[in-house]
Amino acid sequence: MANLKLNIIYYKTSSDFEMEFNLNGCCRMRIFKDKVETPKEFVTTLARDIERGRITILVTDLTGEDGCIDLASKALGLESVSPEKGEYGIKGEGDLKMLSGGVPL
Repeated sequence: MANLKLNIIYYKTSSDFEMEFNLNGCCRMRIFKDKVETPKEFVTTLARDIERGRITILVTDLTGEDGCIDLASKALGLESVSPEKGEYGIKGEGDLKMLSGGVPL
């Protein structure tokens, strides 16, 4: 199996070393990560990462104004949908969003 190129974009949140370490233990991969704070930085980074790798993980708030799901939806031309909470074991209240075809971790 070839090295996997994985991109992680942290949008208005702190990075998660433990998650990165555990992901690296799953298979051989190169992890590229960025921490961005503005919508413009996010869209520029997202465009580069989609072109560069096979998997992109968006780490963001799922509720409130600091999330980037709607921004990513518009930038990629994908629909923003609500996940099936029971299917993914998501607990909690509130309207959550994810990209159509995405997987909440």
